[in-house]
Parts: sequence; structure tokens; C-alpha cells
Amino acid sequence: LLAATNHAEHMDRALLRPGRFDRSFRIDPPDAAGLAGILRTHLGSELPAADLTALAKLMPGRTAADVTGIVREARRIARSRNSTLTAADLLTAIMPADPRPPKELLHAALHEAGHAVIAHRLGFQVETVTIRSAGDAGGWTDIVIAPTPVRSQIEDRVQILLAGRAANEAFGAPADTGATSDLAEATRLL
Repeated sequence: LLAATNHAEHMDRALLRPGRFDRSFRIDPPDAAGLAGILRTHLGSELPAADLTALAKLMPGRTAADVTGIVREARRIARSRNSTLTAADLLTAIMPADPRPPKELLHAALHEAGHAVIAHRLGFQVETVTIRSAGDAGGWTDIVIAPTPVRSQIEDRVQILLAGRAANEAFGAPADTGATSDLAEATRLL
């Protein structure tokens, strides 16, 4: 038998005993190269000259199923114009217009920039910075962290977490739920 879950940590331990589901494999979302390949598969011969790697870099954390939906939406956008599919249609499907007011977008951008600047200054590799909202998050900053960090790296990580709130306050924006979750994570790390 095979099983799949997005929450292996919630599985009943009895299922994980030897002879049952005792082996597990983690399959992370594809990287930019993988996403570009999935895009090419779904596009077939459409957009042969498009830079799919550049488009794929705009989709960190997306899955193959997400890409299927994105290509479907891009084709719908093209059909609504009675036109053929363009790279701009794909871009619109990947990064749809954000309905948040400009002040809220600025607030999110300042917050994430605070994380990114301090992470960079502390020598961490900043992989992704976005203000694209997902769930409760108004944006996020991904940095490369050692799998088993030493104390100084944990303290640096706390500084990075607090930098978002500090950036908001430095530029006159109030702390928000993003700052609250950063404080919770900093507390957990410490």
C-alpha cells in the first residue's frame, strides 16, 4: 500500500510501525528549474521562445498542480482577448493583480525588506523576497539556514525576524500580524 499526506506529523503512530507505513519519502515542491520543466510540459509547442526559467522563479513553493492551474488560467486570459497565449498571459496568471491598497503593499514591502537587508548583512543567503500574499502572510522572505544551527546563527535568525517589525516602526507603520508571528517564532527559537 502507498499513502500520501501533506501532514505526516499528524499520522497515528500505529500506522508507522514496521510492516505498515514504515518508510516515508518527502517530496518537496520543485525548484525553479523543475517548475520551468513543468511549464514547458503543459505548454507543449506554445511559447517556444519564452524564458520559462524567469517565470518559474516567480513561483517559489508552487507545486505541479499549481502550474497546471496557472497554465489553464493563462489560456483563459488569452481566450478572453480572442488571442493566442503570450508570456504576459502567463505572468498575469502567476502574479495576478494584488487587491490590497497601496499603503498595505508598502507596509508589507518594508517589513520584508527589513528581513532581507538584515539577513544579507548577517551573511545569510536570501533566496526569495515577496509581498505576494498567501494565507495569513502578507509576504515572506526565504533565507538559507543551516540544518543544525549553532547558537550564534539562532541569535542572528532572531535579529532577522525582529528586523521586519523594526523596519515597519522606522518608517512609521504599526506592527501587524506579520510582526506578531515573527515575535512568536523568535520566542520559539530562543
